Amino acid sequence: ASCGQYENEGSVTGDYNDVTVNDSDLSHYFGECPDIDIEKATNGEDADTAPGPGVMEGAAVTWTYVVTNTGNVNLSNIQVSDDMLGSITNIIDHGDGDAVLSVGEVWTLEATGTASCGQYENEGSVTGDYGSTTVNDSDLSHYFGECPDIDIEKATNGEDADTAPGPSLDVGDAVTWTYVVTNTGNVNLSNIQVSDNILGSITTIIDQGDGDDVLSVGEVWTLEATGSASCGDYANIGTVTGDYNEITVSDEDPSHYNVVCAPNIDIEKSTNGVDADTAPGPVLVYGSNVTWEYVVRNTGNVYLTNVTVNDNQLGTITNIVDKGNGDDTLLPGEVWTYQATGSAECGQYANIGDVIGYYGSIPVTDSDPSHYNVICEPDIDIEKYINGEDADQPPGVLLSVGDEIIWTFVVENTGNIPLENIVVDDDKLGIIPDSAIISKSINNDDILDPGEVWTYELNDSVKECVPQYKNTATVTGEAEGEEVTDKDVAHYYCQPVVPLLSPVGMLIFVASLGLVGIFYLRRRE
Repeated sequence: ASCGQYENEGSVTGDYNDVTVNDSDLSHYFGECPDIDIEKATNGEDADTAPGPGVMEGAAVTWTYVVTNTGNVNLSNIQVSDDMLGSITNIIDHGDGDAVLSVGEVWTLEATGTASCGQYENEGSVTGDYGSTTVNDSDLSHYFGECPDIDIEKATNGEDADTAPGPSLDVGDAVTWTYVVTNTGNVNLSNIQVSDNILGSITTIIDQGDGDDVLSVGEVWTLEATGSASCGDYANIGTVTGDYNEITVSDEDPSHYNVVCAPNIDIEKSTNGVDADTAPGPVLVYGSNVTWEYVVRNTGNVYLTNVTVNDNQLGTITNIVDKGNGDDTLLPGEVWTYQATGSAECGQYANIGDVIGYYGSIPVTDSDPSHYNVICEPDIDIEKYINGEDADQPPGVLLSVGDEIIWTFVVENTGNIPLENIVVDDDKLGIIPDSAIISKSINNDDILDPGEVWTYELNDSVKECVPQYKNTATVTGEAEGEEVTDKDVAHYYCQPVVPLLSPVGMLIFVASLGLVGIFYLRRRE
């Protein structure tokens, strides 16, 4: 059998005397030719041969697998796989949507990944079944993983001194730094820039490889800079950058040398501008602003790094108001000024500023105390009124049964520090609630500031005629753990209503005259 539709015709002849007879008959068969094709692409390119498309290392890669039934019979059980990725199951175009790949039908599958460095090859394969016959095909695809990379190796006086201390030098010795730059990637680089974090741009090229401005794969350039040795553990970092298309690659390498010198540091602390090393220091008002200043000086002959200022009361001090030349290195003779602020507290206050800095791994420290003093005098006053009268002395205000009473309690902070937890209590009326406060003279918080006045007011009435009524208001407050208190009394009196000419009435009348006389005499006194 050959492939496809086949037709042939059988014929017969026979003779009778001189007569020939004949006949013919057609016959057919269909040559079944199952076949399948796969075409694999990388990022849209049919990259059957290397290198394929260039893809930046780490970039997304999309592989497309186009499967076609190139035979003349339908196929089932279609399986697509990749020798690197395994089974491919993501069908983005399923033809007529069923599980049979009809003659001429096309399915498209897809897989994704991330580009790796260098030449990459993977092979897509497909199988399909027609009855017990399995057909298959495969197709290669490639990409080139572009890996721009660069390396710099820096040496000091010929030593690759990546770690301290490096070569030992004397102050003023000549120092030669060498920067060897190599293209360690797999693509050419342009716009090569070499710099040093201490020396700036490095432009002296003593060997430029093949002489052009392109650093080819594996090519080496050598640059150089010179200087004089200074005190201490010296470190500088060489950095190189290069471009591939819009990608910039970089590398850095440190180098060191050492000059033995004497590190030292000093701190001078002041309070509100006073170098108050000994108590009492400046006298301040409670709650007033306090500014502590910490003046740090490098009194040695080597630079210091990792300078930290601490206060035993305030913790780490980070507010630098003057940092000398602005970098993070405290040079010999350089001064940094730190500041911290706070509010003055009661009593004798002392805190200590200390500083630590490092010359390489060697710490140097210093400390300095400072003081201030706040004389705190907490006090409180309460004045109680009946209907607006300060009835401290009996008999007080004359009232009758049913008359309205307005109790007023005026509380004032007569000390020099704020008070909290203010409680007003009346021996007859009980605790006066905060809801009875009708005014606060300074602000509306729960702190009674020095000089602040709170006014409480309660409405009441005379329910029973008492000849002489007295109640006592007490206020308490707290400051710095100390309680202060004050009291004030108020009085009123009531006369019962009785017939004036009755015996009882006469007695009351006479008694009232006596009370009035006594009150008059006391008032005169």
